[in-house]
Amino acid sequence: MIEFTTGPSPCEVVEGRTGHLVVCEQGHELSEVIAANYAYGLGAGLAIIPKVPADVADAILETFYSLYDHPDYSAHELRENLRSQLRSFCGDLRLPVSPSLTFITNKLPFGFGYTEAPSTHLFTYPDLGMAIINGFAGTTSNEGETVSAVVVDPGQTPAPEIATAAQLLAQRGTFVRGYKGPAANVRDVSLMIEHFPYDLLIIATHCGDAPGYRWTYEFKDAVGKSRQLVVDIALGIAQSDDDPDIVHLTRFDRFHSLDSVLWNDPEKSKKVFVGSAILEYMRQTHETHELEPISKETIDRVLGSAALRMFDNNLIALPAALANYRTPVIFNNACVSWHELSKRFMFANARAYVGTLWPVTGVEAEDVLLRTIGKHFGKPLAHALWSAQREAYQDQLRHPYIMTGVYPQRLQGSRSNAPQEIVKSLAQGLRVWQDRLSKTNGDDEQKLRSIRSICRFFRAEYEHMTRRWTRTKP
Repeated sequence: MIEFTTGPSPCEVVEGRTGHLVVCEQGHELSEVIAANYAYGLGAGLAIIPKVPADVADAILETFYSLYDHPDYSAHELRENLRSQLRSFCGDLRLPVSPSLTFITNKLPFGFGYTEAPSTHLFTYPDLGMAIINGFAGTTSNEGETVSAVVVDPGQTPAPEIATAAQLLAQRGTFVRGYKGPAANVRDVSLMIEHFPYDLLIIATHCGDAPGYRWTYEFKDAVGKSRQLVVDIALGIAQSDDDPDIVHLTRFDRFHSLDSVLWNDPEKSKKVFVGSAILEYMRQTHETHELEPISKETIDRVLGSAALRMFDNNLIALPAALANYRTPVIFNNACVSWHELSKRFMFANARAYVGTLWPVTGVEAEDVLLRTIGKHFGKPLAHALWSAQREAYQDQLRHPYIMTGVYPQRLQGSRSNAPQEIVKSLAQGLRVWQDRLSKTNGDDEQKLRSIRSICRFFRAEYEHMTRRWTRTKP
């Protein structure tokens, strides 16, 4: 029987028919409804836990990020403390027999607090429903094949796992495309991430918040009130594919303060009225281009920028879509990649994202990845990752890898004609972008240049694939 009420969700644990337990953090009421449906679909139990204050969650994530930068505490002590904190937020959470867990979280990797059981995560906001749909769609027999995979190794860190991973995947019928050394540059990898059709992306490089700039703006908002907005900016720079004198910039903005109140101040809403300030800033900087900063300075770190180091420069990954509108699995061995990139890639319709909470060595990355896609291939991905880490570390506090995505999904081999499927997808993508090009305002030179670059990518990839792999027209 379904009962509708207007009160808050009950906090007592609802028992399930299986060993799976869904734990949902409060903060978004719709997410609690979606969590209940997800749990029901899995025959799982359901527990609702209190919302962790944003400033507390941010401090915990920062401790994970800077785990080896604390001179007064060992990394082991910090991990132990982090684990205790995460468990305390969940209260007296009693795990079922043979447990597995899905944490639906606002920010935190609660699974690190429960490394005795395999776990995965989903974000309460945004697009929780889409993340679940993408994940379940990927568990069907036809859609779940790993037809195509891409491996990226810019050579910035030792990555012995990449070549072996490519061999393991190829043995299971997966078509593997590689970007190594100079080929792993910002322009080509950016275009590939959004437009090349793949089902699995493996990245091995350094990830960290990039240095950048702090710009101060003064302007009047929509009601004529004087405002001061301080913005931190990180840039990703890529060479143009058609003009050596032009570069493409990807800009990551983080609001630092508004009217001298820090943007991440938990009391911000009491200290400053935001109103139309941000909308007016966006209008004057991005639409009319009339607003210029009154001061500029360089800073060592733009929080949240999470730049991936490519062969030539930093890649600021802000994908609008992935893999020519597929829903791939992302396995990112880049250090501390989970904090920011998991949410970005899931929002762009990845069905799963695996990343790290703190820096890992090349040996660790190789061990965990190859166990996950080797010995434990075909198990639910969260269980495969958990088993790989148990064997690699044999220490519950040394589990740096965290997964985002629905629990039941798994990697599968492929029996499909991969080159033919890729060519078909590339041809379709080329038609779509050529149509967009024909409908673009001829006065918008920047947009025209961007779409033409995408069309050239599709055309070049299509011609290469048909010439090298197939003579069949899609």
